[in-house]
Amino acid sequence: MFSLIPQDRANHEVYGGRIAASVAVVTIVVLAVVKIVPPMFVALIAGVLAAVSGYVAGKIKEKLDAINNTKAIAAGLVQPNTVEVADVQATTRGSIMVAIPLVVLALVNAALVAFK
Repeated sequence: MFSLIPQDRANHEVYGGRIAASVAVVTIVVLAVVKIVPPMFVALIAGVLAAVSGYVAGKIKEKLDAINNTKAIAAGLVQPNTVEVADVQATTRGSIMVAIPLVVLALVNAALVAFK
């Protein structure tokens, strides 16, 4: 199959999206149960946390790869992973794709309330 992006980047985007979707669902459920936030802000908060979670997950993954590489070098082995900023960016892109509809939903909801 002809791919426009390398498999590793595609994996990062998919996992970023999965992490973001999980964070968004948990956020929505928790905020709905706890009811400490007005309902019109729930989607916005879920979207922001979804986007941030992808970035954080990407940074953590690359930091763990760097630690594993350092351990491998100390043991005289070949580095098992690549550590690249592009991987963090790809993970973040995947999470942003989940966050965008949530933020748009929150903005439309706010506009409907404002112009009612």
